[in-house]
Amino acid sequence: MNDMTMTGFAGLGAESLLDQLDAMIAEVPGVRLDEDREPVHRMRVAARRLRSILGLCGEDWPAETVDAWKRPVRRLARRLGAARDTDVQIEFLVDFMYEAPKAARPGLERLLLRLQQRRAKEQRRVVAALERFERSGLVESMRRSLR
Repeated sequence: MNDMTMTGFAGLGAESLLDQLDAMIAEVPGVRLDEDREPVHRMRVAARRLRSILGLCGEDWPAETVDAWKRPVRRLARRLGAARDTDVQIEFLVDFMYEAPKAARPGLERLLLRLQQRRAKEQRRVVAALERFERSGLVESMRRSLR
């Protein structure tokens, strides 16, 4: 493989990483507002894709750099995952409640309340993880290195 091909592959990897990083950052305002569940889902997907791309083309950059990039993304993705899992449980339960017998409603409503409380707690954790992510300097570091 010649240098031109390697540079092309590294360039494609850099472009893909920047695209996923931008996709993550674009969701920050929606994740913070917590008015809609989709920004959490989209940010989590972008984080997963970013980590996958790093796994594929991480050899084009120093291992310690790739590890430093992966760590904050992994931490944030873990928090997003917990929030998303709770969102899915809430959505399932709400749909299920429409079909459930009337006698089951009080118990299901109590379960829904507990899930909503858990989600509110997860939201605080997501926001804290976002703040850590932003303080990590990852976005600036990646953009500087990949451009």
